[in-house]
Amino acid sequence: RVVISNGIPDHDIESLPSSLNPCEINWVVELPLEPVIASSQREIPVRGMIAMAVNGVPTYGAQESSSTNAVEPTDDDGAVQGANYWYGHSNGSGVWHVHNTYMGFGPTASSTDLLGYSMDGFKIYGPLDGTKEDVDAVLDECNGVEVDGVYQYHVRTLDQVDGDADYCFDDANDSPVINWKYILGCYSGSIDDTEVFDSTTYVLDSDCVDDTST
Repeated sequence: RVVISNGIPDHDIESLPSSLNPCEINWVVELPLEPVIASSQREIPVRGMIAMAVNGVPTYGAQESSSTNAVEPTDDDGAVQGANYWYGHSNGSGVWHVHNTYMGFGPTASSTDLLGYSMDGFKIYGPLDGTKEDVDAVLDECNGVEVDGVYQYHVRTLDQVDGDADYCFDDANDSPVINWKYILGCYSGSIDDTEVFDSTTYVLDSDCVDDTST
């Protein structure tokens, strides 16, 4: 699967100083078209892209550059205020991205709404209904579940994540799982074949098929 985007969101954003406005970025992300569960889980990056939203905006993990919680910031922890909004924000280089559960889809989403693609190729859908305990009983540690024989991820609402816990689940035992699993808790699939390119020099294979519906 190839995602080509200029990184500009397809929705309104909060009025911002010019230094924080989004810049066009020539994104090309190659993902496994038919991803499979890997033999072991893999930790998602603490910084940078963990998924690509369906609107072509990069999705980052739950930590801000200051190591604070970007999804549930507090006024006194030095976090970037505004990084938690569903529509995202820009970094100092003008790269628009989202940390929020809904991945730029809107202020809310249902469990059947496709929000984006993880860097391991699996699809990411909106949150399941229920409490944290309810969702814990359905989703695996990475936020995945098999539906009709197909593995997929589901994001979590804020109430379904313990944002007050340490970021790492079991750092002492080098676990790849994180506690701040608003979007992903880890990768279930391999990212070995995932690559990011510059679209200005990228040549799309002639046998690629346009499929904007999925």
